[in-house]
Amino acid sequence: MPGENVYIDNNNSVKKNTEIAKRIINVDEIEGRTCYFSLSGDLAFKELEKNFSTFSNTVMKRKIKEAFTQRLYFAILMFDHVVMHCSDPLRTEIVLEILEENVEWIKNERILFIFSNGINNIEQDYVNYINRKINEYKEGYYSEKEAQSLSQPHIDENYYKRVKALLSKTPCLVRKPQEEDFSFHKLVLNDLNFAQKQEQVVIDSKSDMSQILSLNLSLSQLLNIMHCNVGNDKNKCEYVFPNTIVCQVCKNIKKHLKQKNTIARIAIVDLLKNELSKQGLTEIQEDVLDAISLRMDVLYCHMNSGNQMILEFHPSYEYRSMYRLDCFLEFLKIICKTYNKIELNFDNVNKLLLDDDLQTFRSCYLSSMADMYEHKNLNKLCFERGTEDFPKLFTEISIKNIEVLSSNSFESIKNMLNGEIV
Repeated sequence: MPGENVYIDNNNSVKKNTEIAKRIINVDEIEGRTCYFSLSGDLAFKELEKNFSTFSNTVMKRKIKEAFTQRLYFAILMFDHVVMHCSDPLRTEIVLEILEENVEWIKNERILFIFSNGINNIEQDYVNYINRKINEYKEGYYSEKEAQSLSQPHIDENYYKRVKALLSKTPCLVRKPQEEDFSFHKLVLNDLNFAQKQEQVVIDSKSDMSQILSLNLSLSQLLNIMHCNVGNDKNKCEYVFPNTIVCQVCKNIKKHLKQKNTIARIAIVDLLKNELSKQGLTEIQEDVLDAISLRMDVLYCHMNSGNQMILEFHPSYEYRSMYRLDCFLEFLKIICKTYNKIELNFDNVNKLLLDDDLQTFRSCYLSSMADMYEHKNLNKLCFERGTEDFPKLFTEISIKNIEVLSSNSFESIKNMLNGEIV
C-alpha cells in the first residue's frame, strides 16, 4: 500500500509498518512566526513545584499541569508554529498528557518536533535513538543525570507506545541545524571564551539578584561575576566563585568539549558544587548557579532551534520577557472590559487563531509590552510582583494601543471571549 514500509525482523518474517513517510524540514526553513518552546529541561517544573509545595502531590500535579497548559496555549496563539524536542513527552508525563489532549495541533503542524537524523521512521527508530543517547550520556562527562532523565521509572513499554503513537501523528520530521556553529560544544566554548569581549558584572549586597541574573549574561560573565560588599566606608569586591576553582572547572569543561565528549547541561553546575561542597554554598552562589543552569539550557535550545526564537518559560526568564502569561491574560481582560479571570482552552484558542484580527491582536499585545518596559526603563519604576504600578500602567498603555491599532477594538475577539469568563 502507498506509504507503507515493509521490513524483515530477526526471524526473517516480513512485517508491515503503516507509518506514512514524513516530510523532512530543517528548523530554519519553517515558515511563519515560529518559536522553540522550552521549559528549561526540568528546571521550570522544579520551580513550579516550589510554588505549589504546600499542596498534596495530586493537587500539585494538577496545578503544574494547568500552569504548563496555559503557557502552551499562549505560545500557540502568539506563533504560527511551536517546536518542541521529540524527547520532551518522554521525559515528563505532564507534557505527554497535555499533548495527547491537544493532538489536533500536532496533526495540523501547529506543534512540531525536532528529530535526530537517525529517526526516519518513528515506530522503528525512536527507542533506538533514546537508548543511544542514554549510552552516550553514561559514557560522557558529568552527564549521568541526563541519562537518568531518559530512563525514569515511568518510562516503560506502554509509555513508549504512547509517546510513539503521539509523535507519529506529525506530518513532518524537523531536523536541527547541521552547521558547526550550532553544535552544543561550539556554543558552550564560545560562551566560555567571551571574557575579553564583554563587560565585567558586579553586584552589591542590596542588588536585585533576580533582575541582574535574568539579563542575557554569558557563561563567562556568570562564572566571573563579582560581589561588592558596601559598609564601613569601604568597598570590598570579590568573585562570587573563587577564581582558581572557576579556572579549573573551565579547563576541564573545555578539554572535554574540544574532544567532543558528551557533557550535560548541568555539568558546569555539578562541577562547581563538588568543588565548593567543603565550604558550603552561600545564597548568592546558589542564585548564580541557578542562572548558569538556565544559561546552559538556553545554549542547548540554540542547538535545536537554530535561528528561530526561543520561548523560555522558566519564571526568572518569563518575568522579564515580552511573553508573560500574566500580562497576556490581563490584556484579554482589557479587551473584554472585565475584572473576571479568563482562562485559555483548546476551543477558544482555535477560535482566536481563525479571527481576521489575529495578526493585529498579536502586534497590539507585543506593542503594549514593549511600551510598558520602555516606561519602566526610562522612569526607573519598580515592577516587582504585587506592586500597584504594573497593572495600572499596563492597562493604560494597552487601552491606547487597542484604540490606535484596532479600528473595531477587537469586537469579534471580545464577543468570543465573553463566553469564556470564569
